Amino acid sequence: MGRFFLGFAVGAALGAAVVLLSGQGDDTDGAMGLTARTGGVKGLLAGALDAGRSAAGAKEQEMLADFRTRLRAKPAQSSHRDLLAGL
Repeated sequence: MGRFFLGFAVGAALGAAVVLLSGQGDDTDGAMGLTARTGGVKGLLAGALDAGRSAAGAKEQEMLADFRTRLRAKPAQSSHRDLLAGL
């Protein structure tokens, strides 16, 4: 359990360092720039969530179609003796 928390702390520290060091440029826009970027991130996350929901719905429909096809093509059930006779 201790290794998990150590990994979590190291990952959080590295993530914070990447955020602080990446793309800061000059800090003339201050909090307004951060607010604008946050709105962009929110829009990006909303788009990603919508795409994920759409993909999940498409996969669900694909799986249901496959399930229905398998139900229609279900072979006659054999008894245990038939299965053991093949051995």
